[in-house]
Amino acid sequence: MGAGTTTPSVSHVFTFYDPASGIGFYARIRYKPNKEEGSGLSFIYLLGGKVLLYRHVEPIERNRDELEVGGLAFLRVRPMREWRVGFEGTMTLLSPRSEGRRALGGRDIRLSVRFRAINPLTTTGRGSSRSRATPRA
Repeated sequence: MGAGTTTPSVSHVFTFYDPASGIGFYARIRYKPNKEEGSGLSFIYLLGGKVLLYRHVEPIERNRDELEVGGLAFLRVRPMREWRVGFEGTMTLLSPRSEGRRALGGRDIRLSVRFRAINPLTTTGRGSSRSRATPRA
């Protein structure tokens, strides 16, 4: 790798927004195989502008098959078609951006969401792939 490049990583990302409830969700698990590091990041966007945040970094083994970091896990139900996204642990509640985004304490959260692909897997660029999925409660 040339100057200015970063450690290669593999990321899996799931997002959804439910207009009926006004709640949104973002979750990402990223592995850096050459660094043997995994990171989990998740946001739950709540009514009134508050956000629940989870961040976790931990050492991982090379060639790891499971997609799990800390309390955040992505389970393949049917490869390339259906996933179960789960979280169990403590998330930090943040105040609305209009109030300066300060931490309001921890909240114990348990979440399980099923995603089904609505489009086939597509490749965008070298070593990168994306597919769109729709969440099902």
